[in-house]
Amino acid sequence: MDELLNTENSIENSIENENIETQVVSEVEQVAQDAEPNFEEPVAEPVADVPQEVVPEQEPTVEALPEVKEPEVTEADFAGLNKEEILEKIRYYVHDSEKEDCKKEIDILRKLYYERQREDHETLKRELREKAGEGVEIEMPKDPTEDYFKELMEDYRKQREERMRRQEEIKEKNYE
Repeated sequence: MDELLNTENSIENSIENENIETQVVSEVEQVAQDAEPNFEEPVAEPVADVPQEVVPEQEPTVEALPEVKEPEVTEADFAGLNKEEILEKIRYYVHDSEKEDCKKEIDILRKLYYERQREDHETLKRELREKAGEGVEIEMPKDPTEDYFKELMEDYRKQREERMRRQEEIKEKNYE
């Protein structure tokens, strides 16, 4: 008998829960409908006959866009860099830059690298002479960054040669 009462209570609870769910769903739907903006389609109104002015056809003109020149790169742009920073800039221009021709930047950086190397060499030579004395022959150690610099410059040379070769191929195709 208890089972029968429990079953009846379960059924009543289920029905009651369904009624509550139905009521909540209908309330949510009503709120959603109220929240939607009510747009009406505009109705086209007839336009009065207005004489149209005849405009002679003109050829479209193409206005030339002003040439956008990249700012001129100067030695002053890289003046505050040390050797390692110069090498990083060269590496960027050789391997990462999307700029096709960066000859001017590379030339400036190469010149600055050799200037920094000479300055470092002179400073080291002066320090060694002070420690060893004037009469002692001094053998200067090799610059540890020089090999990397030469590798970068070789990569740059190969890239330029490849770019020039491609340009020559394009010229040949255009002549045909």
